[in-house]
Amino acid sequence: MPGTCAPYDPNKHPKVFQQFCEGAFVLHKSPQAFSSIALDHAHEQANALVKGDGGAVSLTESPGALLVFMVAGPELTKITQEFKEYISAITKKDTHHHEQVPGVQVLFKKDVASLVSSFEEVGNLFE
Repeated sequence: MPGTCAPYDPNKHPKVFQQFCEGAFVLHKSPQAFSSIALDHAHEQANALVKGDGGAVSLTESPGALLVFMVAGPELTKITQEFKEYISAITKKDTHHHEQVPGVQVLFKKDVASLVSSFEEVGNLFE
């Protein structure tokens, strides 16, 4: 559908269309371009962050430990994330992707030209 930002008909599903256009189907973990991840992926990362390096060994076998994890886990994740954002805000203001620099772009253009040249040398492989 030309001129739309989603594969949904804005007249048929206006709320879904609006949410899709606002990026509500992903989580933006940083202000950098192309750093968004799916919501379920973000949830898994949050769980891994709360569990820490040692993991959650036998967590489900202990009702008390599971209860503590269920109650405190999301809040601990939130506090940790807020701290990371605070540190990031005072130490780094650059929101560009690490490949959005002239040197990398020049190399990419050179690689594309080399690939195109290789295709032209070989010809159509489907003939």
